[in-house]
Amino acid sequence: MKSHPEYRLHQGTLNGIVMYCFEDERPMRGLIGELDWKFQGHFTRWIQNQQITGKTGEAIYAPLKWNEKTFHFLVIGAGQVKPDGLRPPLTRALQDVAKKKWSDLGLLDKSGEKGKVLFEEWE
Repeated sequence: MKSHPEYRLHQGTLNGIVMYCFEDERPMRGLIGELDWKFQGHFTRWIQNQQITGKTGEAIYAPLKWNEKTFHFLVIGAGQVKPDGLRPPLTRALQDVAKKKWSDLGLLDKSGEKGKVLFEEWE
């Protein structure tokens, strides 16, 4: 599918993605699971290091390099997967994140360590 985010990353028509992480889904499925494989387990390491757990309200941003290009990822904790397996729309999660201050958003530097906050408020 030519509109799939992973395809668009590969083609260079997309340089950032917002995606969910669920606290009760291991291994991760969906887009985050696919991209975790592509980026050599970076998202899995975030979970193993408890930089994000998938709890509702969590959010973490990090730039990652792939094929000499930097891609930007905002991963949003979405709580538990519903029994029917349906994912909530990302627009709701983005609204929740927009209500937060940037100081509430975890930022990672290239080493995977929590970095310094770039902005005081999300506006």
